[in-house]
Amino acid sequence: MRKILASMLLITASLGAVALGTRAYFSDTETSTGNSFTAGTIDIAVDGENPWDNVGYFTIEDMKPSTVFHREVTLNNVGNNPVNVWKKITIGAYSDGEHPEPEDSEDANGTINDIGSAIRYGMSINGEVLIDEADNYVMDGGPSLLAGASPINGQYIYIGRIEPDEDMIVNQSYHMDASVTNWAQGDIMPLEIEFYAQQTSGGAPAPSPELAGRALGDLDYLNIGDVASADMMIHDAQGWKDYVSGNYGGRDGGQDIGIVWGEGGVCDATTQDATFEMNAGAGTANTLTLRHLIGSANDSFDVFVNGSLAGHYTAISGPETWVTTGFTLAGGVTGPVSVRIVPTAAAWASCSIYGQLALNWAQLR
Repeated sequence: MRKILASMLLITASLGAVALGTRAYFSDTETSTGNSFTAGTIDIAVDGENPWDNVGYFTIEDMKPSTVFHREVTLNNVGNNPVNVWKKITIGAYSDGEHPEPEDSEDANGTINDIGSAIRYGMSINGEVLIDEADNYVMDGGPSLLAGASPINGQYIYIGRIEPDEDMIVNQSYHMDASVTNWAQGDIMPLEIEFYAQQTSGGAPAPSPELAGRALGDLDYLNIGDVASADMMIHDAQGWKDYVSGNYGGRDGGQDIGIVWGEGGVCDATTQDATFEMNAGAGTANTLTLRHLIGSANDSFDVFVNGSLAGHYTAISGPETWVTTGFTLAGGVTGPVSVRIVPTAAAWASCSIYGQLALNWAQLR
């Protein structure tokens, strides 16, 4: 009996081993191949040159009191990402040129070779004034520094944002002040011009030092596509929306966008505007720049800043294209800024499906 029981246990154990060895499960495997990570590019060209090798373009000769010289360059974003751009002027060691006799009589007063302290600086971006002479910026410090003036030497000036394949026209003015006397005759001020471009995402820190009042952090940038942001205010029962369907001109490189009109499929006068909040901080914003879409519908609109009409954009119908438009803020604005966008054309046939008037970002500068 024990032998039979032992045999039965042995057979049972053997069967168990066989069952264990042939056990199977239902399964499925899906594999994605051919993947890679590619780093984006940050690259700008100056006047079509990349690298920029225009030696001596900013050389100015025969400056005299009250004379104004202009120099203009065009920056192009030839990379595949939007960039923030700064400009920096670095002044080298002054030297005497002809050093005529009238200069000798005044150099004894300690004013030798500091003409930068009496050259007023101005700059416009795409025709919009960024630094006016009245802002009282000069090229450099020194014994002859004009009253209340701030030198820009060695400091980064934030000049704005450039989208891929877009241009920025930078025009600068150099004005020798009318108060300059014979001490400046023949003096030479060498300088180096630098344009610095940096990615807009990822929290990259601004270059240092930045010029006070003209730094990126002094003003403001808003991602309008972040419709859940506290800065994206609902003006009425409706407001901003990011429609998940629709091409919208490629969504400006696949980014999130905000739609002004058509939230909830309603396109009537009660839902025809939307508002967002920005803040110029301690700086003075002279321009509000909007990135917006024009296409087959009439995407014309008004812009109201702090309750006052700041400008109107008249759209031209055509292929869906993202454009960048600046609106001058008369007198400048500081601190909190409320921006209200109002489409001015009638709702197009598919407004209730896709909305009307798409924006990507806004910037104060």
